[in-house]
Amino acid sequence: MSEIEDNELDPRIQIELEKLNTTTDEINRLEIEYDEANTTFRMLLSESTRRLKVLSKKLGSCIERARPYYEALEIAKKAQQECQKAAVQFQRANEIHAAAKETVALAEQRFLSNQHEWQFDNAWQEMLNHATIKVTLYASSGLEFSLNGPKSG
Repeated sequence: MSEIEDNELDPRIQIELEKLNTTTDEINRLEIEYDEANTTFRMLLSESTRRLKVLSKKLGSCIERARPYYEALEIAKKAQQECQKAAVQFQRANEIHAAAKETVALAEQRFLSNQHEWQFDNAWQEMLNHATIKVTLYASSGLEFSLNGPKSG
């Protein structure tokens, strides 16, 4: 009786074999579908290339005459995108410049109104220097934007 039990497969193995067979069938089906799609693609590519050559022969001179327009259009689109980017950078620089300027003005005002109560210490000096550097940096970058456009690179 033990020989019969040894010859029977564990039901879990049978389940896994069924899953393997099902998955293999699915892989084969997908490979066939891929081959068919690839064949269709090659046929369409070949037909499109042939049509393009026919149209190119028929409209060749028109295409060559129109090419500079479309090249200029592409350059204009890129220039517009760069201009929009520069405008955003300029606006950001202006906002930072205004905020830094306001910080310096408030710091100076607070110091002048309270100078009899406290001393001008290192932390205060550092904060004021940092704000002044920002004012100078963003004022010059804003001037650069307004005079020359954005820096490239």
